Amino acid sequence: MKKNNKYTLMQKEYYENETGRMRIGNHKEHNTKNYYNILLSDIKNNSNNFKDKIALDFGCGCGRNVKNLLEMADWKRVDGIDISSNNIKYCNEYLKELGYTSDKFMFKSSNGIDCKPLKNEVYDFVVSTITLQHICVHEIRYNILKDIFRIMKPGGIFSLQV
Repeated sequence: MKKNNKYTLMQKEYYENETGRMRIGNHKEHNTKNYYNILLSDIKNNSNNFKDKIALDFGCGCGRNVKNLLEMADWKRVDGIDISSNNIKYCNEYLKELGYTSDKFMFKSSNGIDCKPLKNEVYDFVVSTITLQHICVHEIRYNILKDIFRIMKPGGIFSLQV
């Protein structure tokens, strides 16, 4: 699979230009009406089980679920990966403004076809919400899903919303 395929380049351009609009609301409406409580209920109800674990938000956008996860449990670190480098820049600023130190989070830009540059078997928990339904090319979506399992530790948890 080529990194610079037409579909991925189109997506990257679109989301680079969406950062300003996403920053305003940051999809916070999804934290209401039990959406947030359903997808992350295992963490919310068992927050002690996640102490010293590492989580990832795939398609982190402007960092909404990274913030949510950090508020729910005493994670070692919560990371985010997104196709938009503008989102990544914003996420770093946003989490620092909220008072989190850089040892509690890490953000990386993806190439849109996998989870590189993330390393193998790092994550205890991976969440992806409001992301994969925007990737309509089956081959790319399948490749991303395979790569999520590469970066997860054995026995890790993957919470996926499509």
